[in-house]
Amino acid sequence: MPFADKSVDIITLENASNRRATISEIARVIKPGGDIRLVGPATPEILAAHQQIAEAVGGRVFQTIIKVRSDVDEVVYTNIIVPARK
Repeated sequence: MPFADKSVDIITLENASNRRATISEIARVIKPGGDIRLVGPATPEILAAHQQIAEAVGGRVFQTIIKVRSDVDEVVYTNIIVPARK
């Protein structure tokens, strides 16, 4: 990300192709006390990735589960907010 270290107040992310690099960059740019908002399908893999990000910034995971009805199937999404370390 083209931001200085500890310079971003809020990060909102839906998907990331390179989990290790994403976690590293989020931890680098988020300001102390900033918020990280992660959205994605409520799969074990996605929830594990959100937990890894929380651990990288010394935060906690809070979950809001939302059921979305689509033409194909009912899909469950999770919106996770991880307060960064202060």
